[in-house]
Amino acid sequence: MAITSQAEFFLNAYYVLDLNALELQRSREERAKEHNLKNPGKIVQEIGFPTDLQTGVTDFVCLAFAVELYLKAVFEVLGKKQKGHNIRKLFEKLPEDAQKDIFNIHMKNVYQATLENYKESMNVISDGFEKFRYSYEHQSLTYHKRFALEMINAMKEFITNTRKSKQ
Repeated sequence: MAITSQAEFFLNAYYVLDLNALELQRSREERAKEHNLKNPGKIVQEIGFPTDLQTGVTDFVCLAFAVELYLKAVFEVLGKKQKGHNIRKLFEKLPEDAQKDIFNIHMKNVYQATLENYKESMNVISDGFEKFRYSYEHQSLTYHKRFALEMINAMKEFITNTRKSKQ
């Protein structure tokens, strides 16, 4: 499926950007260590250069879009199509058994979680694509990376299981 491939491309882009951010942070801290050894009276935590390749919030844009595309891939594997960006609204348009399956895959190790709790938790990532791509319009933004990545894994498993059952 083309949509699944595109979702995977955006997820991979997220991972590349996330690795870049980690490497950039490591470099800045390493520069600071070198500086601090040479200048014990002027201790700094990190040193950035204008040439550092910062990516801002693009990693979150890619992750949020990957979640959306995987969710649309779930619809596609069920023989349907959906439009829109809001993750919770899209999720709630899934047939109830598909919602429960994804929830059960995602939350299999979380005791006392309910489908309603799950949907509430989804609010933190629901409008990530819309907000992060226009991050300059917001004073502060929050996003739950771990929830998003785990939800992606649950949707991937659901898609694989659904495809197998149709064979």
